[in-house]
Amino acid sequence: MSAKRSNLTFTPTSRYTHIPPGLLSPNNQEFSHEKNSSPLYWFPSLFVLATFVLWLTPATSSTTPGTIYEWGAFAGKAMGGFGPGAINYEYRLVPTAWEGDDWSQLSLAGGTALHAMAIRSDGSLWGLGSNAIGQIGTGSAGGGVEEPSQIGNDHNWKEAEVDNAGSWLLKKDGTLWVTGWILTEDNVREFLYEPIRFGNDSDWTKILAARGGVPHVLAIKADGSLWAWGDNTSGQLGIGVEGGSYAIPQRVGSANDWQSIAAGNAFSLAIKSDGTLWAWGHWGLGSLGIGSDPQTTPINQPIRVGENFNWVSVSAGAAHSLAIKADGTLWAWGDNRQGQTGTGSAEGLLFSPVQVGIESDWAAVSASPTNHSLAIKTNGSLWAWGENRRGELGIGYMGYETYSTPTRVGEENHWVAVATGHFRSAAIAVHSEAEEEVASWQKPDFFLAAITLDPQPVETGATFSATVTVRNDGHVAADAGMLRLWLAQSGWVA
Repeated sequence: MSAKRSNLTFTPTSRYTHIPPGLLSPNNQEFSHEKNSSPLYWFPSLFVLATFVLWLTPATSSTTPGTIYEWGAFAGKAMGGFGPGAINYEYRLVPTAWEGDDWSQLSLAGGTALHAMAIRSDGSLWGLGSNAIGQIGTGSAGGGVEEPSQIGNDHNWKEAEVDNAGSWLLKKDGTLWVTGWILTEDNVREFLYEPIRFGNDSDWTKILAARGGVPHVLAIKADGSLWAWGDNTSGQLGIGVEGGSYAIPQRVGSANDWQSIAAGNAFSLAIKSDGTLWAWGHWGLGSLGIGSDPQTTPINQPIRVGENFNWVSVSAGAAHSLAIKADGTLWAWGDNRQGQTGTGSAEGLLFSPVQVGIESDWAAVSASPTNHSLAIKTNGSLWAWGENRRGELGIGYMGYETYSTPTRVGEENHWVAVATGHFRSAAIAVHSEAEEEVASWQKPDFFLAAITLDPQPVETGATFSATVTVRNDGHVAADAGMLRLWLAQSGWVA
């Protein structure tokens, strides 16, 4: 793969809604720009990691190992950009494959917590991306891992979940491990640079890492009991009170029939073995789906959503939620201002579950930590909708146009699992022998590899230069257009 660097000049005039592949700019030109009146200093504005708000969606997993594909912002090789002057991006506009066809599970972070953790079919643990605070678990902190790298020598990993501060890891023996930073019992952050066992219990069966703001974590034990820890500002732990943070797992109620869990930005969702759906936490944008106008008062313990007994899976985003029923129908509620519910419009809030289309063949779904959604149908086709500012829908371009109904991604029917992160997406595909020979979607037409600002602008009216690295595979690279769009999205230009 070739690489080239360009210093670019342009006069910002308007926002791009679409960046066609043929958009060019002259090479080797100087780039200078006066910062907008926006108070932003750099994007994604991070001075202390704890101040950066990031939302995640559940990890993708598959009982049949396959190939991981990733697209959108921070896709594929993560540059590990932390701190002023090191703002590194990739945009991949179509699904792009990792090496190997034996991946069974993946979890994506995003924003400045840029990293990903994955598990192979042999039970080995792998990580890539930024390791600024030890979140990958390589034994040290700093820099980034540009290709998937094995973490340790164990081959008994079952599940990996990442948040904006670290990685939560579950082994097949039921023990829970963590790397990155955690909150101690004394309410002090402790940094861990390799996986360390969390507590002494060995009966954990399901873990779902933090889903918004300061992290909170949900987990289920072998006896069906539900546990939570981390931030509880909006009652998202479901323990009957709101406020504070909890370093030690707290039991949620007394029920022993919890089956699946999901967590968004300061709210949580769960399904019991009887097919009932429950929600708690912040509900200002309708994300709980409990049917009445949202209130500022948090729901600090599980409350039932509707009266149905046929919910089988659920996913929580930043402020929207998606769930599938036993009949294969897909339902959505919460924030819909970017069309992320897929219900046919891009406006307003949905306070109760609304069916997405009329199909009854949905198999898996993921609500993103930003404003997009992914889903797979029973025939193995992949679908996406919502916002597409960083190419997170995987449909070949990025822009301000939103998609309020499910849009098919490619023509393949080989998808078995999906996941979403901060303006990024991933899925696992199981290829047939014919597909292996064709190897479509192995490489993108182009992607923006890095943007570096120098010197770092700190006030309105400041002048700075931007160096852009564009990598391509013999195709025309839309470097200037990408830079314009990125600057507009980041608040630097109008």
